[in-house]
Amino acid sequence: MWFFFQFIAVLILAETLANPRDDNKGRLTNLNSTTIFRSKECSYKYIKDLGKGFTSIVVEAEVIGHPDVHKAIKIIDNRKDCIEFAEQEIEALSALAPHSSEHFIIKMDDSFNYNGHECFALEKLDQSLDDLLKCKNVKLSFEEKSRFAYQLCVAGKFIHDERIVHNDIKLDNVMLARGNSEVRLSDFGIAESFRLSAKKDAKLKDAKLKDAELKDAELEDAKKRDVVTIGSTILKIFDYSAPFIDWDSSDQDDFNVSLKAIHKMGPKYEDLHDFLEKMMKFKPRERMTLDKALEHPFLKKIHHENQFLQFLEKERKEIDD
Repeated sequence: MWFFFQFIAVLILAETLANPRDDNKGRLTNLNSTTIFRSKECSYKYIKDLGKGFTSIVVEAEVIGHPDVHKAIKIIDNRKDCIEFAEQEIEALSALAPHSSEHFIIKMDDSFNYNGHECFALEKLDQSLDDLLKCKNVKLSFEEKSRFAYQLCVAGKFIHDERIVHNDIKLDNVMLARGNSEVRLSDFGIAESFRLSAKKDAKLKDAKLKDAELKDAELEDAKKRDVVTIGSTILKIFDYSAPFIDWDSSDQDDFNVSLKAIHKMGPKYEDLHDFLEKMMKFKPRERMTLDKALEHPFLKKIHHENQFLQFLEKERKEIDD
Protein backbone atom coordinates (compact mmCIF):
# COMPACT_ATOMS: atom_id res chain seq x y z
CA MET A 1 0.00 0.00 0.00
CA TRP A 2 2.87 2.39 0.86
CA PHE A 3 4.40 1.85 -2.56
CA PHE A 4 1.04 2.59 -4.19
CA PHE A 5 0.78 5.97 -2.46
CA GLN A 6 4.41 6.72 -3.38
CA PHE A 7 3.61 5.92 -7.00
CA ILE A 8 0.54 8.20 -6.97
CA ALA A 9 2.61 10.99 -5.37
CA VAL A 10 5.27 10.64 -8.06
CA LEU A 11 2.60 10.81 -10.78
CA ILE A 12 1.07 13.94 -9.25
CA LEU A 13 4.51 15.56 -8.94
CA ALA A 14 5.39 14.66 -12.53
CA GLU A 15 2.11 16.11 -13.78
CA THR A 16 2.64 19.28 -11.76
CA LEU A 17 6.15 19.72 -13.11
CA ALA A 18 4.88 19.14 -16.65
CA ASN A 19 2.29 21.92 -16.39
CA PRO A 20 3.06 25.58 -17.15
CA ARG A 21 4.21 27.44 -14.05
CA ASP A 22 5.88 30.70 -13.05
CA ASP A 23 9.57 30.93 -12.27
CA ASN A 24 10.85 33.07 -9.40
CA LYS A 25 10.62 36.20 -11.60
CA GLY A 26 7.00 35.69 -12.55
CA ARG A 27 7.74 34.40 -16.05
CA LEU A 28 5.56 31.60 -17.41
CA THR A 29 7.64 28.50 -18.14
CA ASN A 30 7.22 24.87 -19.12
CA LEU A 31 4.73 25.48 -21.91
CA ASN A 32 4.15 22.35 -23.99
CA SER A 33 1.96 20.82 -26.69
CA THR A 34 -0.88 20.27 -24.20
CA THR A 35 -1.04 23.96 -23.24
CA ILE A 36 -4.31 25.59 -24.28
CA PHE A 37 -4.98 29.33 -24.01
CA ARG A 38 -8.66 30.29 -23.85
CA SER A 39 -10.29 33.66 -24.33
CA LYS A 40 -13.88 34.79 -24.81
CA GLU A 41 -13.25 34.78 -28.58
CA CYS A 42 -11.49 31.46 -29.19
CA SER A 43 -8.89 28.97 -27.99
CA TYR A 44 -5.24 28.62 -28.95
CA LYS A 45 -2.92 25.62 -28.82
CA TYR A 46 0.74 26.26 -27.98
CA ILE A 47 3.19 25.32 -30.74
CA LYS A 48 6.59 26.80 -29.87
CA ASP A 49 8.45 29.70 -28.31
CA LEU A 50 9.23 32.60 -30.64
CA GLY A 51 11.21 34.97 -28.43
CA LYS A 52 11.79 36.58 -25.06
CA GLY A 53 11.87 40.19 -23.93
CA PHE A 54 12.43 42.06 -20.69
CA THR A 55 8.78 41.85 -19.66
CA SER A 56 7.32 38.97 -21.67
CA ILE A 57 7.68 35.91 -23.83
CA VAL A 58 6.14 35.44 -27.27
CA VAL A 59 4.92 32.05 -28.45
CA GLU A 60 3.36 30.70 -31.60
CA ALA A 61 -0.09 29.20 -31.22
CA GLU A 62 -2.64 27.57 -33.49
CA VAL A 63 -6.22 28.79 -33.46
CA ILE A 64 -8.18 25.68 -32.46
CA GLY A 65 -10.63 24.79 -35.19
CA HIS A 66 -8.56 26.66 -37.78
CA PRO A 67 -5.26 24.71 -38.10
CA ASP A 68 -3.94 26.98 -40.85
CA VAL A 69 -4.33 30.11 -38.70
CA HIS A 70 -1.43 30.82 -36.37
CA LYS A 71 -1.05 33.74 -33.99
CA ALA A 72 1.78 35.19 -31.94
CA ILE A 73 0.74 35.20 -28.27
CA LYS A 74 2.54 37.71 -26.07
CA ILE A 75 2.53 36.51 -22.45
CA ILE A 76 3.38 39.19 -19.91
CA ASP A 77 5.44 38.31 -16.83
CA ASN A 78 3.33 38.17 -13.69
CA ARG A 79 4.95 41.14 -11.94
CA LYS A 80 3.34 44.45 -11.06
CA ASP A 81 5.65 46.60 -13.21
CA CYS A 82 5.20 44.31 -16.22
CA ILE A 83 1.43 44.21 -15.84
CA GLU A 84 1.29 48.02 -15.90
CA PHE A 85 3.23 48.06 -19.19
CA ALA A 86 0.92 45.34 -20.57
CA GLU A 87 -2.16 47.40 -19.78
CA GLN A 88 -0.67 50.36 -21.65
CA GLU A 89 0.19 48.17 -24.65
CA ILE A 90 -3.27 46.57 -24.77
CA GLU A 91 -4.90 50.00 -24.51
CA ALA A 92 -2.79 51.31 -27.39
CA LEU A 93 -3.25 48.28 -29.66
CA SER A 94 -7.01 48.13 -28.95
CA ALA A 95 -7.38 51.75 -30.00
CA LEU A 96 -5.40 51.16 -33.20
CA ALA A 97 -6.84 47.74 -34.13
CA PRO A 98 -9.81 48.82 -36.33
CA HIS A 99 -7.50 50.45 -38.90
CA SER A 100 -4.11 48.99 -38.01
CA SER A 101 -3.22 47.03 -41.17
CA GLU A 102 -4.04 49.87 -43.57
CA HIS A 103 -1.74 52.11 -41.53
CA PHE A 104 1.08 49.55 -41.26
CA ILE A 105 0.57 48.71 -37.57
CA ILE A 106 0.68 45.17 -36.18
CA LYS A 107 -2.87 43.98 -35.47
CA MET A 108 -4.01 42.75 -32.08
CA ASP A 109 -6.84 40.23 -32.49
CA ASP A 110 -7.56 39.21 -28.92
CA SER A 111 -6.58 39.73 -25.28
CA PHE A 112 -7.14 37.47 -22.28
CA ASN A 113 -5.74 36.29 -18.96
CA TYR A 114 -3.97 32.95 -18.56
CA ASN A 115 -3.13 31.80 -15.03
CA GLY A 116 -2.66 35.38 -13.87
CA HIS A 117 -0.72 36.46 -16.95
CA GLU A 118 -1.99 39.21 -19.24
CA CYS A 119 -1.85 37.86 -22.80
CA PHE A 120 -2.74 39.15 -26.24
CA ALA A 121 -2.87 37.55 -29.66
CA LEU A 122 -1.18 39.32 -32.57
CA GLU A 123 -0.91 38.60 -36.27
CA LYS A 124 2.08 36.29 -36.65
CA LEU A 125 4.92 37.85 -38.62
CA ASP A 126 8.15 35.97 -39.14
CA GLN A 127 10.78 38.57 -39.97
CA SER A 128 11.78 42.04 -38.83
CA LEU A 129 13.12 44.75 -41.09
CA ASP A 130 16.43 44.36 -39.27
CA ASP A 131 16.54 40.66 -40.24
CA LEU A 132 15.94 41.57 -43.89
CA LEU A 133 18.52 44.37 -44.06
CA LYS A 134 21.35 42.38 -42.52
CA CYS A 135 20.77 39.49 -44.94
CA LYS A 136 23.64 39.80 -47.43
CA ASN A 137 21.70 37.99 -50.14
CA VAL A 138 18.97 40.63 -50.22
CA LYS A 139 19.54 43.80 -52.25
CA LEU A 140 16.77 46.37 -51.98
CA SER A 141 16.32 49.05 -54.61
CA PHE A 142 16.08 52.76 -53.79
CA GLU A 143 12.36 52.60 -54.55
CA GLU A 144 11.79 49.63 -52.22
CA LYS A 145 13.63 51.37 -49.39
CA SER A 146 11.71 54.58 -50.03
CA ARG A 147 8.41 52.69 -49.83
CA PHE A 148 9.41 51.24 -46.44
CA ALA A 149 10.29 54.78 -45.31
CA TYR A 150 6.90 56.03 -46.48
CA GLN A 151 5.01 53.23 -44.70
CA LEU A 152 6.90 53.92 -41.47
CA CYS A 153 5.93 57.60 -41.62
CA VAL A 154 2.28 56.67 -42.29
CA ALA A 155 2.35 54.37 -39.24
CA GLY A 156 3.89 57.10 -37.10
CA LYS A 157 1.39 59.72 -38.24
CA PHE A 158 -1.52 57.36 -37.59
CA ILE A 159 -0.55 56.58 -33.99
CA HIS A 160 0.15 60.28 -33.35
CA ASP A 161 -3.27 61.21 -34.75
CA GLU A 162 -4.69 58.67 -32.29
CA ARG A 163 -2.76 60.43 -29.51
CA ILE A 164 -0.39 57.52 -28.95
CA VAL A 165 3.41 57.73 -28.86
CA HIS A 166 5.46 54.59 -29.49
CA ASN A 167 8.73 55.54 -27.71
CA ASP A 168 10.76 52.62 -29.10
CA ILE A 169 10.82 52.79 -32.90
CA LYS A 170 13.79 50.89 -34.35
CA LEU A 171 14.46 48.23 -37.00
CA ASP A 172 13.86 45.36 -34.53
CA ASN A 173 10.35 46.68 -33.85
CA VAL A 174 9.39 46.97 -37.51
CA MET A 175 8.06 43.65 -38.77
CA LEU A 176 7.42 42.62 -42.38
CA ALA A 177 4.15 41.46 -43.94
CA ARG A 178 2.69 40.53 -47.32
CA GLY A 179 5.75 38.88 -48.77
CA ASN A 180 8.10 41.49 -47.28
CA SER A 181 6.41 44.27 -49.26
CA GLU A 182 4.92 46.06 -46.24
CA VAL A 183 6.06 46.98 -42.77
CA ARG A 184 4.17 46.62 -39.49
CA LEU A 185 5.16 48.82 -36.57
CA SER A 186 5.15 46.55 -33.51
CA ASP A 187 6.07 46.25 -29.81
CA PHE A 188 4.07 48.96 -28.08
CA GLY A 189 5.38 47.83 -24.69
CA ILE A 190 6.47 51.31 -23.58
CA ALA A 191 3.98 53.30 -25.64
CA GLU A 192 2.16 56.22 -24.04
CA SER A 193 -1.50 57.01 -24.63
CA PHE A 194 -2.71 60.59 -24.32
CA ARG A 195 -6.23 59.72 -25.48
CA LEU A 196 -8.17 60.16 -22.23
CA SER A 197 -6.56 63.49 -21.40
CA ALA A 198 -7.58 64.88 -24.79
CA LYS A 199 -11.26 65.23 -23.82
CA LYS A 200 -12.19 68.89 -23.38
CA ASP A 201 -15.80 68.72 -22.32
CA ALA A 202 -17.44 72.06 -21.57
CA LYS A 203 -18.30 70.78 -18.10
CA LEU A 204 -14.67 70.29 -17.12
CA LYS A 205 -13.46 72.58 -14.42
CA ASP A 206 -10.64 75.06 -15.07
CA ALA A 207 -8.13 72.84 -13.31
CA LYS A 208 -8.98 69.90 -15.54
CA LEU A 209 -8.83 72.07 -18.65
CA LYS A 210 -5.37 73.23 -17.66
CA ASP A 211 -4.37 69.61 -17.08
CA ALA A 212 -5.68 68.66 -20.54
CA GLU A 213 -3.76 71.54 -22.11
CA LEU A 214 -0.63 70.42 -20.28
CA LYS A 215 -1.14 66.91 -21.64
CA ASP A 216 -1.50 68.34 -25.15
CA ALA A 217 1.88 70.03 -24.77
CA GLU A 218 3.39 66.79 -23.44
CA LEU A 219 1.97 64.91 -26.44
CA GLU A 220 3.55 67.33 -28.91
CA ASP A 221 6.93 66.96 -27.19
CA ALA A 222 6.58 63.17 -27.08
CA LYS A 223 5.79 63.02 -30.81
CA LYS A 224 9.16 64.61 -31.53
CA ARG A 225 10.91 61.64 -29.89
CA ASP A 226 9.19 59.30 -32.32
CA VAL A 227 10.06 61.56 -35.25
CA VAL A 228 13.79 61.37 -34.59
CA THR A 229 13.75 57.59 -34.12
CA ILE A 230 11.71 57.16 -37.32
CA GLY A 231 14.31 59.32 -39.05
CA SER A 232 17.13 57.23 -37.62
CA THR A 233 15.38 54.00 -38.65
CA ILE A 234 15.01 55.33 -42.20
CA LEU A 235 18.67 56.34 -42.17
CA LYS A 236 19.60 52.73 -41.34
CA ILE A 237 17.28 51.42 -44.07
CA PHE A 238 19.45 53.28 -46.59
CA ASP A 239 22.77 52.89 -44.78
CA TYR A 240 22.69 49.89 -42.44
CA SER A 241 26.15 50.70 -41.08
CA ALA A 242 24.98 54.10 -39.78
CA PRO A 243 24.69 54.47 -35.99
CA PHE A 244 21.22 54.72 -34.47
CA ILE A 245 20.69 58.38 -33.53
CA ASP A 246 18.33 59.17 -30.66
CA TRP A 247 20.12 62.24 -29.22
CA ASP A 248 20.03 60.70 -25.73
CA SER A 249 23.15 58.64 -26.35
CA SER A 250 24.35 60.08 -29.68
CA ASP A 251 26.31 63.14 -30.66
CA GLN A 252 26.29 65.62 -33.52
CA ASP A 253 29.44 64.15 -35.10
CA ASP A 254 27.78 60.73 -35.60
CA PHE A 255 24.85 62.38 -37.31
CA ASN A 256 26.97 64.58 -39.57
CA VAL A 257 29.10 61.62 -40.67
CA SER A 258 25.95 59.65 -41.51
CA LEU A 259 24.43 62.54 -43.48
CA LYS A 260 27.64 63.00 -45.45
CA ALA A 261 27.59 59.31 -46.34
CA ILE A 262 24.03 59.69 -47.70
CA HIS A 263 25.01 62.83 -49.62
CA LYS A 264 27.90 61.00 -51.29
CA MET A 265 25.54 58.37 -52.69
CA GLY A 266 24.67 60.74 -55.52
CA PRO A 267 22.03 63.21 -56.80
CA LYS A 268 19.27 60.62 -56.42
CA TYR A 269 19.73 60.89 -52.65
CA GLU A 270 19.55 64.69 -52.32
CA ASP A 271 15.90 64.71 -51.25
CA LEU A 272 16.61 61.93 -48.74
CA HIS A 273 19.50 63.96 -47.30
CA ASP A 274 17.26 67.00 -46.83
CA PHE A 275 14.46 64.83 -45.44
CA LEU A 276 16.68 63.25 -42.78
CA GLU A 277 18.23 66.56 -41.85
CA LYS A 278 14.75 67.99 -41.13
CA MET A 279 13.49 64.88 -39.33
CA MET A 280 16.49 64.63 -37.03
CA LYS A 281 17.15 68.18 -35.89
CA PHE A 282 18.87 68.23 -32.51
CA LYS A 283 16.29 70.61 -31.06
CA PRO A 284 12.94 68.77 -30.88
CA ARG A 285 10.77 71.77 -31.77
CA GLU A 286 12.71 72.25 -35.01
CA ARG A 287 11.99 68.74 -36.25
CA MET A 288 9.63 68.22 -39.15
CA THR A 289 6.22 66.79 -38.26
CA LEU A 290 5.11 63.54 -39.87
CA ASP A 291 2.36 65.41 -41.75
CA LYS A 292 5.03 67.51 -43.41
CA ALA A 293 7.28 64.48 -43.84
CA LEU A 294 4.67 62.85 -46.09
CA GLU A 295 4.55 65.99 -48.24
CA HIS A 296 8.34 66.30 -48.46
CA PRO A 297 9.73 65.79 -52.01
CA PHE A 298 11.37 62.54 -50.85
CA LEU A 299 7.99 60.92 -50.09
CA LYS A 300 5.45 63.13 -51.85
CA LYS A 301 5.17 61.08 -55.04
CA ILE A 302 4.65 57.80 -53.14
CA HIS A 303 2.19 59.49 -50.80
CA HIS A 304 0.03 60.86 -53.61
CA GLU A 305 0.14 57.56 -55.51
CA ASN A 306 -1.02 55.75 -52.38
CA GLN A 307 -3.83 58.26 -51.76
CA PHE A 308 -5.01 57.77 -55.36
CA LEU A 309 -4.99 53.96 -54.94
CA GLN A 310 -6.97 54.31 -51.70
CA PHE A 311 -9.50 56.52 -53.51
CA LEU A 312 -9.91 53.90 -56.27
CA GLU A 313 -10.33 51.13 -53.68
CA LYS A 314 -12.98 53.16 -51.84
CA GLU A 315 -14.84 53.80 -55.12
CA ARG A 316 -14.69 50.09 -55.98
CA LYS A 317 -16.16 49.10 -52.59
CA GLU A 318 -18.99 51.63 -52.95
CA ILE A 319 -19.87 50.24 -56.39
CA ASP A 320 -19.80 46.65 -55.04
CA ASP A 321 -22.09 47.62 -52.16
